[in-house]
Amino acid sequence: MTPAPPAPPLFAPPFLREAMRWVRAERTSPEYMPSQRSVVVRHVAAADLRIRCGRDATLYPSVAAGLMRDAVAFLTRAASVARTDHAPALDPVAALADLRAASPGRVVDGQDVRRIADALEAIDPLYFDGMDPAELAATHEALEREASWLRSQIDLRTPTYRAGARVGRTAGVAICAVWLLYLLVRVAFPPKDLALNKPVRASSHHPGTPDLSGLVDGKIVPTFGFHTDVSQKDAWGIIDLDHPTRIRKIVVYSRSDHDADDCLPYWLDVSTDGVTFHEVAVRTDHFGDGSFFSPAWTVSLHEYGRYVRIRSKKYLVLNEIEVF
Repeated sequence: MTPAPPAPPLFAPPFLREAMRWVRAERTSPEYMPSQRSVVVRHVAAADLRIRCGRDATLYPSVAAGLMRDAVAFLTRAASVARTDHAPALDPVAALADLRAASPGRVVDGQDVRRIADALEAIDPLYFDGMDPAELAATHEALEREASWLRSQIDLRTPTYRAGARVGRTAGVAICAVWLLYLLVRVAFPPKDLALNKPVRASSHHPGTPDLSGLVDGKIVPTFGFHTDVSQKDAWGIIDLDHPTRIRKIVVYSRSDHDADDCLPYWLDVSTDGVTFHEVAVRTDHFGDGSFFSPAWTVSLHEYGRYVRIRSKKYLVLNEIEVF
């Protein structure tokens, strides 16, 4: 038999040892001899078929229970053979008891143990047909739980499959680590918001609402930070970045309270002189305030300009605009 892979260092924390075993795709049991594998594979295939059929709700309950009993018997034999170098004739009840004893963490209700043992030992073809419906349902559930546990004890993965799993898992862990590092770098060194606290001009200002600077104050508030007069149409707001610069991205955060789509569509324009603008994006459908379930409107672009304008055929109500 092929020896098991070396265990992780004992000084590693338990969670790290388990993670290393997962990445290595280690077997739950030693490799099978050819004679073992042949028996195990055939019995597992037969059991899997009966489990699938036994879970069919359209079958008569007695038929489904009988199929699940057969699955337990097949899996008991497969799991027992997997632990030895030969395939002896087995007493399924005794063999199942040995398998449970070899798994200290496995706890089975005493009534379930009795139901499973009685089902495995039954020789009456009408054993399940004569059962009370409630007892039949309980027996079926006990057999299904036992079959699921037994199936989890049998590892049919080949060395080639495990090698592929090891490569895939290692690559997955590496990708996650790189992504986490990227996020940490973004948090530690966030990109500079070119619009933060820059001058803002607008077509109008609705009385009683925040100052126009709320559009670029870096705050996402529960209501809005910028509001033009609702009685005036063709509203616009212009952010002066102080000097011409390369613009890679613009993020627009909608209002956070209600009527977020009332002013759609929105247009974004860029200009170098504040007089001649050219359109870079238009938004006709809903976007949010940047919360987890409400992503903001993000526009990626390659522009050179000093002024960023947002406009609407109606009025404007927004939370924030960022320029990177």
